[in-house]
Amino acid sequence: MKLSASAVAPLVAYASGMFSVDETNLATAAQVLGAGTDRRSKGFKSLRSDLPALAMPWYPLDRVAAAATQMTQGAQVEPQAGFGQWRPANPTAGKYMMVAGANSVLGVHPSTPSTFFAAPDAVLIAEGQIKALSALTAWLVEQGVSISDLSETGEGSRVRLRSVMESLDARLLVVCIIGVHNWSGMPEWHALRLKNLPVTVAFDGDTATNRQVWDAASKLAAFLESRHAVVSFADPSLDGVSKAGVDDFFGAGKSFADLMDTTKDDLPDKPEAEVEFHPGDVRMNDDDATFEEYHVSDDGYTSRGSWVPKAGMAGRLLSESNPKSSDWSPGSELVEGKLDPSLIDENEPVRVQIETSWQSHDGSIVKGVVNGNDDLLSENPNRWHLRKAVIPTTVSKCPDWGNLPGAWLKAMKLHRAGETITNYLWMQMGWVPTVSGLPVFVAGETVLGIEGRLIGSGTVPGCTNRVIPGTSKFGLAPIEADTDEQYRAYLRASIQTVFETYTGGAWGNQSVAATVIAAALRPVVPIRPKTTILFYGPPRGGKSWSAKAIMAFWQSDPGAFQDTLPGGASDTKYSLEDVVARVPIWVADDLAPSSDARKNEREESSIEAIIRSVFNGTSTRRRTADGGRRRVDVPLAVLVVTAENPLTSSSVMERCVAFDTGARGFLGTEDATDALVELNTTTLTANEITAAAVQMVQRAAAEQGWKKANREWAELFDMHRDAATSFLRRNGGTEGTLTRHADIAADLMLGGDVLEMLAEWAGCDEAFLDRLGKLQHWILEAVGANYGQAATVTPGENLLTALRGVLESGTGHILGQDGKPPMADMPSGHPLRGKASIINERLGWRASSDEKRPWEPRGASIGRLVWHGQTPVVLMNHTAAFDVAQRAYRGLLPPGTKASSVWASAWGTGLCPDFWKRRLGRGGELRPMVRVRDFEGVPFKVATLLDLDENG
Repeated sequence: MKLSASAVAPLVAYASGMFSVDETNLATAAQVLGAGTDRRSKGFKSLRSDLPALAMPWYPLDRVAAAATQMTQGAQVEPQAGFGQWRPANPTAGKYMMVAGANSVLGVHPSTPSTFFAAPDAVLIAEGQIKALSALTAWLVEQGVSISDLSETGEGSRVRLRSVMESLDARLLVVCIIGVHNWSGMPEWHALRLKNLPVTVAFDGDTATNRQVWDAASKLAAFLESRHAVVSFADPSLDGVSKAGVDDFFGAGKSFADLMDTTKDDLPDKPEAEVEFHPGDVRMNDDDATFEEYHVSDDGYTSRGSWVPKAGMAGRLLSESNPKSSDWSPGSELVEGKLDPSLIDENEPVRVQIETSWQSHDGSIVKGVVNGNDDLLSENPNRWHLRKAVIPTTVSKCPDWGNLPGAWLKAMKLHRAGETITNYLWMQMGWVPTVSGLPVFVAGETVLGIEGRLIGSGTVPGCTNRVIPGTSKFGLAPIEADTDEQYRAYLRASIQTVFETYTGGAWGNQSVAATVIAAALRPVVPIRPKTTILFYGPPRGGKSWSAKAIMAFWQSDPGAFQDTLPGGASDTKYSLEDVVARVPIWVADDLAPSSDARKNEREESSIEAIIRSVFNGTSTRRRTADGGRRRVDVPLAVLVVTAENPLTSSSVMERCVAFDTGARGFLGTEDATDALVELNTTTLTANEITAAAVQMVQRAAAEQGWKKANREWAELFDMHRDAATSFLRRNGGTEGTLTRHADIAADLMLGGDVLEMLAEWAGCDEAFLDRLGKLQHWILEAVGANYGQAATVTPGENLLTALRGVLESGTGHILGQDGKPPMADMPSGHPLRGKASIINERLGWRASSDEKRPWEPRGASIGRLVWHGQTPVVLMNHTAAFDVAQRAYRGLLPPGTKASSVWASAWGTGLCPDFWKRRLGRGGELRPMVRVRDFEGVPFKVATLLDLDENG
């Protein structure tokens, strides 16, 4: 039997879940192996045609690890198979069969204890499940487990083997892959930390002779080394066996120590591929750095082929980088976590790198890389400069450059094609999906994964300075430590340093410090942010200084943002839309007044549009030059705005957290502010916290899956929103603005959660965690202050302020009875009678020297005064009054403001008295006007309009 010949112990085989299949248990086997229960399916029919067979269920590494962890906590669980093979007793189509289209997994033995995942001493990767079981058996014998113990089978085998493995001092994790190429992109890798871990790759003994096996082993080694593993290669070759595997090796009586004695740090020399050449074939010769053509000479007796140089330059396609972008819309790659190679950002070209080499006069090989778009692949190299290719001098100096034959391009594409690197060029920063299903984080030139910076991972930062100036200042600095405890100790100290420095008096109010920290860390949370922070006030009041304190969490070098913040508030609306759809956090700095009214209006309008866009998650739809639809730039960023004045639109102010930096005591003590500046200009401590937080989110996603982890963050947001709603409702304000402020509070509180979770994971003491817990309350206080302010700054209030200005400036006036000044017929003894002249002036009239006409109206008539008993009331002409007010005060009533909504706001906020019944529109809706005798208008008490005391 195969298992016996492969030296697989009975206990190891039985506990692995293998069993013999015949007609009696066919249905059970089909279910276990993924062939289903439908006897008409191809999978079921295929299994049945191969009977009798050996069923070989595979158990995914991550499932076994999760189940093993649960067992340590007392749960009675066993891992479930995730894939299956069967080995026919009489194979016709192949030795090992599986259901067509089934996805393979990284397998481990289901008896593997939790400690073998949490703290393995080493890992061995075998090609095939039986080889992995053979290696596990040999290792157990090496550790002193008796043959008799390994010979027991029957019920409870899996538990017995797990108990045996738990009793050992050493821990070897044996991982099996279905074939040499079936390891790439497997999500199970993320359940295993490989940093500084010895990993032995034990492929079959034909690695030295089989080019495909060698290539697969080389790529696997590169992947493992990118995860900082210490890689070696075992050679299970046997004399007289053409393709010996580890099962053959141990079946021949060799020990596990014998296998380890064959290991080497490097692969054998790369074997040559066997190729048959024909006249006219072309190739590149790397040794001589030439382009060659195959010629055959025939002297009448023999034919002899040879390669003839045709150009003194060789080349190969080094890499292709496919532009990518994603957002948080349902079903997107980012939400799913898994990269779809077929989806390309059509707004950006595919980029290619072409490596060239040529031999200089002294015989040395000179190399250079040409960069350009993928249209270079269909253009003769002599014309690449017309395609705006970046051609280094080392290339153009080649004597044959500019005279390369047409077939050179064909040979370049074919040469070492298997080594061409396929990259995904992400035209945005922040979270990006991967082929494995576990996203990584891009910041500036940094690609950050669980194990640290990723180089050569296939994820390439595309949001460079060329795309958005200033993005090179972004970066993430992961903490470097030899052990987990050193890492946690360093992280604990960093968190405490940053928290103490930021909340130690740098700002006069802790709600500002809490908001700064939360906003800085909010981009780490893997759901779309909707937060904008607005700092407004006079120059040198601390607004840009506060923005720099936020950006310190994202700086690539100490002090990178201290001189210049990333962006300016004067940027166009289109450029702002573009940038907030590409970066995790952005600052639009210095929205300042200008003598140019149009410029003022344009810049403020752009900022207001972007704030709405960030909050609502929407953007402007545009078309391409040829009439097609451009990708909508959905915002991804937390936005920070600095300005000298608050924004005039109340609905925009409701969508941000605003701080008046001109208020007394906004900044704290000089010592505290100096300490914060020194921290951020001399260290990357805040940035290291951001990097650690990113890796914390990745660890959680690796354990439970990206989508489930994201759902938990979304549930946390809902919980915070409920808490914020209760808090804000208790602290006053209008119900109409409650939802927006509760959303902002909840969004910011997620940033506070990031720091709290990280501190708890790092092992900070309870006293410090209690202090850290105050962040959420301080955030609520900050949003609550904005909420209270928003309740008084409504469109109706803005309209009232504008109307007051119109009347007092003489742009409009209020008529009294018979066209007289409004207070001409004031009843005797009225409390305001002594102020009649002043009131007339404030209602748009001025005194005249003409005895017949002592008062003259100024500007347009916008309303009429009527009396309700002893109360003077102005009936505003709802059309004329609004038009005059909007023209005069565009800042208070910006273009696009609708008269109906503003008048409704005036009624809704109690500015209009309910002395008379409002009129109904044609649709049955309440109109803003009332009718008093022969006059119609929107009523305001004179005392309300002019802010007077009704009693004089």
